[in-house]
Amino acid sequence: MIRTPQQERIYRLASKLPGRWPWRVAPWLYRRTHAQEAQSTEAALVTLFRQHFPDASDATVRDWARLHVNLVAYELMDAIALRRVGCNGDVRLKVEGIDKLHRGLKAGRGAIIILTHFDRILTGPIGVAQSGVPVSSLTMEIDENNELSSLEKAYFHRKISTFDDMTGGISVKRNRSIKKIYESLGRGDTWTILADALHPEAKNKRAHPFLGKTLYLATGIERIAAHTEAALLHVTSFTEPDGTVRIRIRDLEGSPEQAVDQVIEQLERDVRERPWAWWNWGLLDAMTTPPGS
Repeated sequence: MIRTPQQERIYRLASKLPGRWPWRVAPWLYRRTHAQEAQSTEAALVTLFRQHFPDASDATVRDWARLHVNLVAYELMDAIALRRVGCNGDVRLKVEGIDKLHRGLKAGRGAIIILTHFDRILTGPIGVAQSGVPVSSLTMEIDENNELSSLEKAYFHRKISTFDDMTGGISVKRNRSIKKIYESLGRGDTWTILADALHPEAKNKRAHPFLGKTLYLATGIERIAAHTEAALLHVTSFTEPDGTVRIRIRDLEGSPEQAVDQVIEQLERDVRERPWAWWNWGLLDAMTTPPGS
């Protein structure tokens, strides 16, 4: 994220470069403006990748760590130049399966798009909205987070405000009443919620096998879906070598619990294929600690 006024100025200038150049220079720029952060992230990920993928070569795990830092750089540039993402912008979005969402919405009970912390997270809802379906989101708390500086809070506020404007929806913080979500889904609206978010304070969690461990995830999505009978779909973004972001919309079957199970099973497959694209490696120990421990 943007942590200093100098970084703010540098990235604002870089975001004005023509075409895809802001994203082409982003990895190089990030390693200079966030040098210590980039180095420590790469070192930590090399250790984690060696632990979870013991058959991978040293060169491979180092390449995965480098690709993750590149992804951090792309995501930062996305946040700064968000209006250039998709819809004839300089980051091309290719949405696959929008017809599945339209089918899900026909019942009139709204839809919940389940996201995970994988690849370019914001691009999925933006691609869906630019395909004709406005999207609202359940988001993180900002002002209540005392670990964020005023500049960091301003960065997140601008990011979320621009995102809401582009998706045609609203954002509701996780610590607010979810009555607004129920009412909106009852009107047939579409919401996005992250399935693999860390919720230390959540009272209700359920276990999911993941990478040889067990994730304990909050059951909020399941409870909202059971109450509203909203359609459930899974959306994942994949950044391709040419800079295109492919957005895949998947149907989910069965009960809300079974649907979330399918999302986490698919996430594990995606992480095994693209380890660098998962954002929660640093939270894995906390997410695999049994509730009450």
